[in-house]
Amino acid sequence: MNTRYIDPRSGETFPLDEPRWCGRDHAPLMLTPQSGITRDRIGRAVRSLWRYRAALPLACHAPITMGSTARSRPGDASPTRLSQGTCR
Repeated sequence: MNTRYIDPRSGETFPLDEPRWCGRDHAPLMLTPQSGITRDRIGRAVRSLWRYRAALPLACHAPITMGSTARSRPGDASPTRLSQGTCR
């Protein structure tokens, strides 16, 4: 499947390798429908939204977490800062 950006208002699509934040009429872009992931592909090592990275149409080995925090285990009073990097 060829994943692209899609303008939900006009239906116009754009390639992912073209840096775009909005369509021609400034509407936010979405991604074309994906096949999704199965439960066994959801990452268990990371406690953030990045655990779902297998559903993204591109590889991201060192995601930027924007300062998110997660508790290392239930009931732990001290949050652990998630690793930061760049997504290439």
